[in-house]
Amino acid sequence: MSEGQVRNVSKASDSENILTNSKAFIYGLQHVFGMCAGILAVPIMIGNEAKVTSTEMMILISATLFVSGIATLIQSIGFKEFIGVRMPLMLGASANPTSTMLVIVASTSIGEGKALSIIFTSTIIAGLFCFLIAPIFSKLLRFFPKIVTGTIITLMGIYLIPIAVRWCAGGVTTAPDYRSVENIILSFIVLLIIVALNKWGGKTLGSMAILIGIILGTIISISIGKFDFTMVNSAGILSIPKPFFFGAPVFDIPAIVSMIVVMFIMMIASTGNTVAIHDIFGEDVTEKKVTKALRTDGLSCMIAGIFNTFPQAPCAQNLGIANMIGIKGTKITIMAGIILLILGIIPKFAAIIASIPYPVLGGAGLVMFGMIISAGINSIKQVEFNGTKNGFIFCVSIAVAMIPIAVPDFYANFPQGVIQTILSSGITSGSICAIVLNLIFNYKDVK
Repeated sequence: MSEGQVRNVSKASDSENILTNSKAFIYGLQHVFGMCAGILAVPIMIGNEAKVTSTEMMILISATLFVSGIATLIQSIGFKEFIGVRMPLMLGASANPTSTMLVIVASTSIGEGKALSIIFTSTIIAGLFCFLIAPIFSKLLRFFPKIVTGTIITLMGIYLIPIAVRWCAGGVTTAPDYRSVENIILSFIVLLIIVALNKWGGKTLGSMAILIGIILGTIISISIGKFDFTMVNSAGILSIPKPFFFGAPVFDIPAIVSMIVVMFIMMIASTGNTVAIHDIFGEDVTEKKVTKALRTDGLSCMIAGIFNTFPQAPCAQNLGIANMIGIKGTKITIMAGIILLILGIIPKFAAIIASIPYPVLGGAGLVMFGMIISAGINSIKQVEFNGTKNGFIFCVSIAVAMIPIAVPDFYANFPQGVIQTILSSGITSGSICAIVLNLIFNYKDVK
């Protein structure tokens, strides 16, 4: 660990020791606001495809927030030395299995209304699979040296930036106001607020800049008629998540196999996130820590399937927030987990969060996701490039990852299923490329 990293870790530890509950709440709320658009896109997309009612949609949204809270608390608090990595990682519904779940919805033929039960059952079994093989999978940690993890962290930010740009434009490409001047100006106002707070707000306001930017942006959106209150008005006051609300488990072998295959991809991404959060705070990551993190993912997926939501994984967007706040301990993410739990049982609050206009989130997303790239570059700086092939590994992996970002349908003629799932995800294809190239060029160091 470098001298600079030691100073950063010491500073982060001191900040954790003096962190008040009120500040932890504010920082936790910032994490929640930063992740919600990403994790709620999953139930909204799958729910619409499955043609659920508005009441059922709110159940999916509430369940997603509720389980994200449970998963984040498990990861942050940990239980003995068996589960939970005890680092500031936020967990939520992952976008990685989305294409697989959409295929399940479209192809199910065992009866109308059974698609969600099939997905939830497959999620439980895939989660159990992840939980059981976590100790074996964690032995792959030696394939994640600095050149690989730095590349993956950078890729996470690069992959997320276009999402933030789409949010700035309005989020939904079919919306009549997509790319409107009002949307773009609103997103830039939020961006300017965050920049101004970082410049003149001092340490405290600067670390809360994303939260303040989102709140002020939401207030502005209400004043100009950009905030849609439809979901808020229809949401109930209190709703306790009910296990298997959409019906008893339905076992569909093709769906289960597909979800297990996707779980492998999620475990690679999760390992990258686990290594990344340790790297941000200058801590060493071990096989044991990766095992505990992956077990948490698996257990969270099992809980998700029981409580009517989708596979859980670490949220990459929160790495940028953690990097900006600079506080290593888990007090903030514990508070964030509690907030998510509360949102999950009070649909009215959940609806408010879910209704924040995309341009507001887009302005904040440009900063959050840019911070992830910054963390990746900081990690890459520690890699030796002279006299090695590390520069080649980095540039080729970035180039491969950019293909589906530049041309989303580039692999459209390739076989459907697993191959398309891997190739169409820039993070997944770029990460696998970095791992394979490192194995080829740095074979002696990997053994």
